[in-house]
Amino acid sequence: MGASELIYYPYWCLEKGYARNVGTPNPTNVWYKRTQGWLRVMRIDACVSMVIYTGATVAFFLLGAALLHGASGVSNDTMIADLSKMYAPLGKAGLTVFLLGAFVVLFSTMVTASASNARLLADGLVLFQLKKPRSEKERTKLLSQCCIAVPMVCAGVYLFVGAPVSLVLVGGVAQALMLPFLAGAALYFRYKQTDKPLQPGKVWTALLWVSALAMAAVGLFQFYQKLT
Repeated sequence: MGASELIYYPYWCLEKGYARNVGTPNPTNVWYKRTQGWLRVMRIDACVSMVIYTGATVAFFLLGAALLHGASGVSNDTMIADLSKMYAPLGKAGLTVFLLGAFVVLFSTMVTASASNARLLADGLVLFQLKKPRSEKERTKLLSQCCIAVPMVCAGVYLFVGAPVSLVLVGGVAQALMLPFLAGAALYFRYKQTDKPLQPGKVWTALLWVSALAMAAVGLFQFYQKLT
């Protein structure tokens, strides 16, 4: 999990139909009650997701820490060979298992990240008025073009730069810098963009502040760590 996944999450919630039947926003008790029902669903979804991705992240961390502890490091030129050492206990089949697993994981990551980044790119182009789709059909066409452009640009960066470890470092710095801004955005939406009947109670607000401060602190620490 990284900062980018925190941005992708609401995109997919909306696209998969969350709150689609809430209706047009209006300041009535009926609408607020219907919206609060969907907010309860979202809280359950978010809590379940948190348990799943936290467990997966901890598992990956422990696996990498246990198998790479004491290793000399990972370089741009020998990245595949260096990472495959994690599977050395499996013997000759270790490299094959590593390559198959890497393909499955990275292919699924490429598909989901490309689709998610394409939606961010499409919205960014509209936000900065570089594109002005006049209908849903034009918006869908723009999204399809972005779905093609994103993986092509990524492939071009790899082919011309050719330093995967360095690119991962750059991505880590970028994600670290995003965390404080995401924390600030969450607080802004809580206090400035949420109708009072839909605002969370004191406990949820306190947890939001704890989460926002933790995100900002972790992001700044990661940024400092990456640069030093």
